[in-house]
Parts: sequence; structure tokens; C-alpha cells
Amino acid sequence: MPTPNTPTDPAQNNADVAKKLADQDQSLKPSPPAELQATDAALDALAKEAEAKAKEAAAAPEPKADAPPVTPDPAKPDAPVTPVAPVEDPAKKRAEELFKDSPSLPTNASPRSSEAFSAVKIKAAQEVSKLESALAERDKKLAEMEAKLKDPVPPELAKEVEDLRQFRARLDVEADPKFKEFDKSIAQTQEFIYDQLRKNPAITEDTIAAIKKYGGPENVNLDKVFEAAKDPALKRIVDSAITDIEKAKFNKAEAIKSVKANIDQYIQERQKANEKSATMHTEATKQELNKIIPKLEWLQPKAIDEKADAETKKSLEAHNSFVSETNKSLESALHDDSPEMRAIMLTGMAQLLYLQRVHEAALAKSAALEKQVGELTKQIDGYKKASTSRLRESGAPPTPSSVPGVKPIDPFNTRAVDALDRIRDQVVEAHTKAAGQ
Repeated sequence: MPTPNTPTDPAQNNADVAKKLADQDQSLKPSPPAELQATDAALDALAKEAEAKAKEAAAAPEPKADAPPVTPDPAKPDAPVTPVAPVEDPAKKRAEELFKDSPSLPTNASPRSSEAFSAVKIKAAQEVSKLESALAERDKKLAEMEAKLKDPVPPELAKEVEDLRQFRARLDVEADPKFKEFDKSIAQTQEFIYDQLRKNPAITEDTIAAIKKYGGPENVNLDKVFEAAKDPALKRIVDSAITDIEKAKFNKAEAIKSVKANIDQYIQERQKANEKSATMHTEATKQELNKIIPKLEWLQPKAIDEKADAETKKSLEAHNSFVSETNKSLESALHDDSPEMRAIMLTGMAQLLYLQRVHEAALAKSAALEKQVGELTKQIDGYKKASTSRLRESGAPPTPSSVPGVKPIDPFNTRAVDALDRIRDQVVEAHTKAAGQ
């Protein structure tokens, strides 16, 4: 088996490999030193020539603002040409910014390795730029959505809603109970007029019904009625009452007009009145509840004696915890006037009525059982006393012949213990029958 060719000096071997890689060109072939020197000289010459042309262009006079642009003449190759600044690749610039602190290739790396490494960095920079653009676009959309969420209702829609709210409030004004007082006063005055008309025999109920049909005496010409009545005093009374009706209608119209002109203030006053009404209802309910709760002994907390045993303390703590949780539930229900809470309370009331029936039935059954237990206990105590007194009448054991109802025992085929047990059972049974009689 051939021996592997292992270098004796690893460091020297690594240096030789690095030199070979440095001597390779893009085709991975070694480049002769002479060619590399010739290439370096040619690059230096080109650099010097470009530098000299740049200096000449800098020293040339600047053209006037209105002078035509100077372009090189193809027929004159020696004409000075203004050097064009190289276009910088943004991806390459971005890659340099991203990987400026990253590790770089060794100085003796081959040009192909450098190009590949640079291509990888540029590709990574392009992907990063793409992700940054997508992230920026997402942040922009997110900012727009957050701005919309801060004010989700467009201004024009908000204005329309506000106009509709005010329009509805204006309609509610006419149905406000406080304006119904004017209608009540008008109705009472109309009834007063009808009552005065009935006192005149020339005016019938049909006439009054016709007046009501047209909406009241203020809406009807009553001249012919007064002519038929031939009562000047009645005319003065009715005319004065009609004047009161017209005045009440005018006052109502003016009040509604004033409220509609200040509809925002009216809405605020209505809201405050509703809140005050709800608060007053809650306070009144709380006062009534405070009268009932002290009467419930099971809903009162109990003091815990430090000298009590652990079991008693645990029971008292459980009771106080129950009382605390119940009071919290009552407080929550007190301030909740929603339909759901009202439904819960009504259901709880129905459940209470049902449990009261169950409780009453359980109490009746318990009382009957206690009575039965007492009677049975009394009977058992009587049996015990009767059995004890008769067994102690004689010190000798009873014989089957001395106890009525006791069957004789075969002394030859029965064990003594079994015979005694049998005699005892028969004696007890006999005494029980005797006590029952």
C-alpha cells in the first residue's frame, strides 16, 4: 500500500497553496510573472494618461451660458474630451454600506473569488433593499389605516348624522311631555265652553258634536250659534275662553320655536334630565334595599373568635366570604338597569318562589320523619326497659317451658352456644309481643 504524501511542514504547504492561487488568473491558469508585470505597466500608463487629460480639461476655459455645447469632432481625434463621471451602481454602494464591518477575503485571494464574493454581497444588498421597500410600503399603509381609525367617520358623514340628530330632536320637541301641558290647558278650556253651551236650551248635543268634529270652538264660526242662543252673556264667556285657547296655542308655538332655535341646548338638557332620572331611580332603589337587607340574618357577617377551633374559623370565614360576594353582586345589579339584568332578576324571583315551595315540602317531610323517629325511639326504649326488668326477675336462665311461646330445644343435637342464642331470641320475641298487646 503506497504511503500518503504528507507534508512535513503544514505552514509551508499552506503558503505554497496560497501563492499558487494568487498566481492564477480568471481561467484558473497560472499567469507568468512577466505577463503580470507587463499588465501592471500598461495599467499605470493608462492611469497617467487619464490623469493628464483630466488636468487639461480642468485648465480649459469654461463656455458661456448661452454658448452652444462643445462636442468632440470625430475628424479631430486629438480634440480635448470632457471626462464623464462614472455611474455608481446603487446596489454595489448599498452592499458596501451593509457589509462594511463584515469579514473580507484574504489579500492573496484570487480575482474570481473576489468577484464571486462581491456578487454575493450585491445580491444580498438587493434583497435587503427589496425587503426594506416592502416594509416601508407596509408602514405607510399601516400609518394610513391608523389615521383612518382615529377618525373613522368622514367629515361629511358626521355632518349628515348631526343634521339628522338635530332633525329628530326637533321632532321630539313637539312630543315632549312639558309641551303637553299647553294641550291639557286647551282641552280643559274647550270643555268649559261646551259646558256653557249646554246650559242654553237652543244649543243641542248635535251642535256641540259638530263643533268637536272641526277641532274645537276656536276653529268654528259661532255667530249663528249665538244668534240662536240669544244670550249676550254666553257670547262674552265663550269669546273670552276662545281668546284663552288662542293664547295657549301661541305660547306653545313660541316655546317650541325657541327650543328648536337652541336645539343643542335642548338635547343637553334632555340628556341631563335622563341621567338625573336614572340616578334618582337608583338611589331610591338603594334606600329600599337598605331597609330589607338588615332583616336577612344570613346576609350579615359574623365575628370570628380567635379562641375558636380551626373548623369553626373555617366555617365563619366561608360564611363571611359568601356575604361579601353576595353584596358585590347586589351592588352591581343595583347600577345595571339593562334588559338582561332585569330578566335575570325576574328569573331569580321565579326560582325563589319555586324553592320556597320545595323548602316548605322538605320542612313538612322532615317534621313527619322526626315525629316518626321519636315514636320509634320511644317504643325501642320501652322494649329495652321491659326486657331488662323481666330478665332480671330470676338469676336462673329461662327454660323453654317457663317462657310461653318458646319452642323446646333438642338437647342432644344442639350446641350449648346455639341453644342459648336461640333461647335469648325467643325470649326477646315473646316479650316484644307481650309489650305490643
